[in-house]
Amino acid sequence: MRSSFSSHHIPLRLEQSPKTQPERLQYAKWLGHTNSLLMVFNNDLYLRQSPLFENDTRLTFTGKPDVIYNGIPDWLYQEDVLKNPEALWSSNDTTHILYATFNDSEVGLLNFPWFSTIPVLAGKSTHRTSFPSYRTVRYPTPGSSNPKVELYVLDITNITDLQRYIVTPPQALIGQSKNSSPHHRKTLIMIQCDTFLIC
Repeated sequence: MRSSFSSHHIPLRLEQSPKTQPERLQYAKWLGHTNSLLMVFNNDLYLRQSPLFENDTRLTFTGKPDVIYNGIPDWLYQEDVLKNPEALWSSNDTTHILYATFNDSEVGLLNFPWFSTIPVLAGKSTHRTSFPSYRTVRYPTPGSSNPKVELYVLDITNITDLQRYIVTPPQALIGQSKNSSPHHRKTLIMIQCDTFLIC
């Protein structure tokens, strides 16, 4: 039995400021061995430079729930390719971040039943419903469009002037026939700010 990764994280402080409202994050991890925290919220990537800080720096602006993902994989890549809830890596010196963007806008929708344990509210009944509701997921079928994936390197040396670079495929893979096998990469390891290994 396999299940998709679906977790929520809430950054905590021992003394909550009245200015801050805890948000449910899709993913969170430490930036290397620093005090900085990388977070994904509403499919966009954020950086908190210290757990004590109240303000976060937004690193991406294209996230769209269920359509465009930054730093985390969509359902297909999480289940069948990366098999991991993250799609972001940092350089050893933590000055650069490599992250993937997944665009599912051309991927077809699949309806599936959703069995809930929430009590039926109509008539104030406490009985649980035996009829499922339906939800949708972007799910490519044979011959249909797959998610479009792009890799970016983000220079966070100067947090007020972020530099972003798109990573192009190796020349050997450019222009290959559509009939050739897809080159899905399962692991990306960032070694230096300008060097990374794709396995």
